[in-house]
Amino acid sequence: MKKTLIFLAACATLACGCGGGETGDGKMRVGVLDTTRILAEMPKYKDLQSNLAREQREFQKQLESQLPQPGSDISDEKKKLLQQEVNKKRSEFQTRVNQTIQTAIKDIKDLTTQVAEEKNLDLVVVSTPFNPSVHYNGGQDVTIDVLLKLKRI
Repeated sequence: MKKTLIFLAACATLACGCGGGETGDGKMRVGVLDTTRILAEMPKYKDLQSNLAREQREFQKQLESQLPQPGSDISDEKKKLLQQEVNKKRSEFQTRVNQTIQTAIKDIKDLTTQVAEEKNLDLVVVSTPFNPSVHYNGGQDVTIDVLLKLKRI
């Protein structure tokens, strides 16, 4: 889940139109965004992780209470019902994760664009565990700026 979110956020941020202008000396202004840090501190993502972990523990306890005592058999019908319940819950969890990912991508993209415009950056390079960025001399780290904006929404 986390790897997927990092990858998707990186792709969305790279695709954003980060407007800006030249610095006056003909040099391109470049920012760098650390998506690993963004995700580690993103309130919506942290909330989702803790809520899903709690719900999964509760669901596991519920399933365990429905299982027969050790040594006794479980009917094929009961196995089928339990498997359907597990599949349904897994699907619900995945739907919530996907919705959170889509919201996070949009938020990160929008906020990165805002920061790039405020700082007159020509380009924001996204650094992820899967796609480490090239670090430019003089490139601004805009991660904290995006994090501050994320905490306000």
